[in-house]
Amino acid sequence: MATLTSNKFTISLELIKVILLVVICIVVGLSLAVRKHTTSTTTTTHVEDAQAVPLGDPTFPTELRGNSTEPPAPTDWEYKLVLWDPTYVEDCQATTQQWESLKMKTSSAGYSEPAGESCYYGDSACVAEPGPDEINPNANPEMYPHERFGLVPPSDTPCNPCGKQSQYPDQGYGSFESDSSFVNTALKEGLTRDEMFTECYYPTMSRTIKYWKATSPVTGYPDNRAWHDLTDEKYGGSHYNFYGINITVGDSLEVVELEVVSCVMEKLVNRIAEGGWEFIPSPTMDTLYFRKQKV
Repeated sequence: MATLTSNKFTISLELIKVILLVVICIVVGLSLAVRKHTTSTTTTTHVEDAQAVPLGDPTFPTELRGNSTEPPAPTDWEYKLVLWDPTYVEDCQATTQQWESLKMKTSSAGYSEPAGESCYYGDSACVAEPGPDEINPNANPEMYPHERFGLVPPSDTPCNPCGKQSQYPDQGYGSFESDSSFVNTALKEGLTRDEMFTECYYPTMSRTIKYWKATSPVTGYPDNRAWHDLTDEKYGGSHYNFYGINITVGDSLEVVELEVVSCVMEKLVNRIAEGGWEFIPSPTMDTLYFRKQKV
């Protein structure tokens, strides 16, 4: 009887062990299942977040600068450069001082007529023509034809605006013509003379041409010894309605006051901008830079 009781106790203990082992296995299994589900959910959420990052976001560069093997993209801009010589007056290769000296300089031969008042065509003196009318019937037509008929400027030999063409403007006899001055450049770019000289008060200089050579009645050739003032009444000045040829030019930019320069520059930049050009600030006083996108 004692042996049977002992056997029952042993069997009961083994059953308890089995049950505990089954419970432990179930708990461990559930724990592993919960952990796997949690890991899977976290990973999915991370992937969804990554897909939500827009392409091109700074944290995800789409290009590595300096490492690209592709050639640089062609520029989409075209450029405009506006240049001038700030030392030249309008129309001439001369400074303001040189042009002013032209008005006062007298010829080297000792004649009193200022070189700036004499007409030159190229580097030669202009020769007047006999007038078509008889203005002084008392003058001998053979000895004094100039007084008898007067003198008029020829239409086919206009006077140089810059005086006698010379490579030595410092001598005061004139200079070659040029369209490189600031005034010429601004006018070529579309400014009007009224905008420049009236609205902005850009300074000018003037001189009047009234002296011509004439053909000698004795030799039949131009008389190189004297100039003739065609505004003089003895040559028919008022009769032929001739009061001289006025030449007016704009000063060189280098002598113009800053306020005036600013006024003209503003108008010039705005005029060029009307063509679609964007102004780029320039560091010098003889250059303007512009750009616009290519069409």
